[in-house]
Amino acid sequence: MKLYIRKVKHQCLLVVLLAVFLLAAPSSDAVDGKTPRWQAPVTGPLSVAREFEKPEQKWSPGHRGVDLIMQENFNVRSPEAGVITFSGTVVDRKVMTIEHPDGHKSSFEPVTDTLPVGTEVQAGQIIAQLDQEVAHCQPAACLHWGVRQGPDDYVNPLLFLGLADPSVLLPIGDDFAA
Repeated sequence: MKLYIRKVKHQCLLVVLLAVFLLAAPSSDAVDGKTPRWQAPVTGPLSVAREFEKPEQKWSPGHRGVDLIMQENFNVRSPEAGVITFSGTVVDRKVMTIEHPDGHKSSFEPVTDTLPVGTEVQAGQIIAQLDQEVAHCQPAACLHWGVRQGPDDYVNPLLFLGLADPSVLLPIGDDFAA
């Protein structure tokens, strides 16, 4: 009888441990190394006028986002749920920033008719209009979309659409060859 009780206890413990393991396991996206997919902030076919160019240092030149051509519909949409944390003029154009639940921040420029700071937005919701008066990508009309993680580390926004691959560090051998 004692052997039977011990066996049942072990089986129960095994079931509990298995349940804890399954509940604590990372999502399939994390296991696959994929970044969660957001929505594009523009409608229609996605056409990139200028690609992301990460600067070598925070203060170095680069292109800290992507320029997306907008041909017909000039609505700017939130790529993911979040809260508008900034809406104001930077240099000569209006800029809007949304902080997403995962801590990333999306910024858009040049925009008009923006929602006020503190507004909670859903993925796909119209948040502004492209300011066609600002010549950002002459002769085309385009939206600049930047994404930051942390205070000032810019990442390629196309990663969040599944359209770019993240950088991968390769292991090196004793001879320092990749």
